[in-house]
Amino acid sequence: MIGAIENGILDLLKNAGGVALLGYDYQTLESFPDDWETYLGANSTKIIKSPGAWVTFGGWRKLEQTNSRLQVEGTFGLVVAAKNLRNQREQRHGGTAGEVGSFQLVEDAAKLLLGQTLGLDIEGFDIGACQYAQLGELLRKKGLNMLALQLTTKWWVDRTYFNPADDIGDFETFAGDWDLPPVTGVDLRTQTTLPT
Repeated sequence: MIGAIENGILDLLKNAGGVALLGYDYQTLESFPDDWETYLGANSTKIIKSPGAWVTFGGWRKLEQTNSRLQVEGTFGLVVAAKNLRNQREQRHGGTAGEVGSFQLVEDAAKLLLGQTLGLDIEGFDIGACQYAQLGELLRKKGLNMLALQLTTKWWVDRTYFNPADDIGDFETFAGDWDLPPVTGVDLRTQTTLPT
């Protein structure tokens, strides 16, 4: 569910773009990188196109639990960025016609996400705190202004797919696949058969 929520937020922002609704299109929509220095560092070919948005899972807390279900309240972070090399005011407020600033990006995102379920079995999003994202020197040099928006939602985690009493056999093969695209460009799909 966590990956589906992250992907759903990014899809909503992508689909809201254009003249019909927002008046602008997001140029960068990705999962939040673990390390911005690696993401944008000297060896990276990554270029941030503005406007941009990144989403990340911030954790959950237990609300209710039964023998087969767990209700959680999950927190997600959405970081939006506007880029303008002229000055900080235009990064925040927007520049000439068609240049959107970070204030408009975060307000539009809050309007789009408030009460939104993304078509998933979750409660509609509550909008939490909004604050400036902490920028390192690398991001400042790129002319970015970034705001972080907190989102919370609730959902149930069901145990019905797993019954510990079932005989699942010996653990011999591990297959891993990520539902979010890798930030570093490394293919993270793996399958390993363990020696018996």
